[in-house]
Amino acid sequence: MKHHLLLFSLFFLSYGCYAQPKTVRQYYYWTNQAELAICDSNFQRANECFAKAFTYKFPFANHLRTAYHLNTHITHDEENILQYAYQLCQRGDGEYAVAEYRRNDSCDTQLLGKLQDMADTTRPSYDTLLQRKLEKIIETDQSFIHQIPASTKEDSLNKSNLEAIKDIYQTYSHVNENTAGQYYWHYLGTPALHYVQAGSCSLQKILRKQVNKGDFSAYEFMSLEDEYHWRKRFNKNTPPQDPNRYAQGHYYCFEMSNTLFINYPANVRKVNRNRKKLGIAETFEEMVTKRIWEFKHRLYWHPVNHRRYGTEEDTAREAAKMKQEIDAEHAAGDFSRMYYDRENTSDNVK
Repeated sequence: MKHHLLLFSLFFLSYGCYAQPKTVRQYYYWTNQAELAICDSNFQRANECFAKAFTYKFPFANHLRTAYHLNTHITHDEENILQYAYQLCQRGDGEYAVAEYRRNDSCDTQLLGKLQDMADTTRPSYDTLLQRKLEKIIETDQSFIHQIPASTKEDSLNKSNLEAIKDIYQTYSHVNENTAGQYYWHYLGTPALHYVQAGSCSLQKILRKQVNKGDFSAYEFMSLEDEYHWRKRFNKNTPPQDPNRYAQGHYYCFEMSNTLFINYPANVRKVNRNRKKLGIAETFEEMVTKRIWEFKHRLYWHPVNHRRYGTEEDTAREAAKMKQEIDAEHAAGDFSRMYYDRENTSDNVK
């Protein structure tokens, strides 16, 4: 009996370390539904889904900007425009809110004036001391990259910044765009990527807990994890890793010479299970649907991966070569790779 109780306790503690509140999962579910509704041109439903998602937790920057763009350029809901603009201003992103609305073809001068006044008078709600600590981390990161020889750069980077990041998470209960401002991801994401490139997973263990809390974007975490395991795959000193864990990395969706390339992972079901465990409602197939829509309309909700080979002519030749290879694979019945050319149509969503 004691043995069974011990096993149950260990399971509970292990699960508790990565337990995710229902509110976070609901947030990802409804933001996913909102983006899919945009792909279906059901913009009213997209608005409703974003509004519901934002009741579960604060919106990440890309979702807030997408919802704001949806209202400023498509649905023209003044109440939503002012509400989302205020949240942007609180994060120090008021300049974007004004500039984005000004791009609207049916820009209303009176509403533009309200937005400008809001941007000028709204006091940022984030912690400036926390923001400065994060700025120091990125400054240290960049100084190592540009000044220290490559042979010692990675070790020094790991030792100098990891403790600073740990200290921040021990000091502050929540570190996100609301508490650290609009550049939060830039301050933390760039050093995180360099940790991954150095073959270290120390920071990912910290960020995994932040994903569960809803403070760190699961999408960004998936990209870091895929990059880490992809690099470990080619390290002869480590056992083979699974680079297809989330299929969120640069290998799976990328643009090259006005063409979108999609590489399907070997086991899509496994990828979708891994995504679900992380709290992500979006499947790989749904991600592809969104990437195609973004590519067609030149409106991006997530970072875009671009591949270049030397000059534009070199890149165009490489893209043409890759398309020929994919065409041959399709003729042989292999559809693990796809590509889509951007047509010169006039249906782009502004």
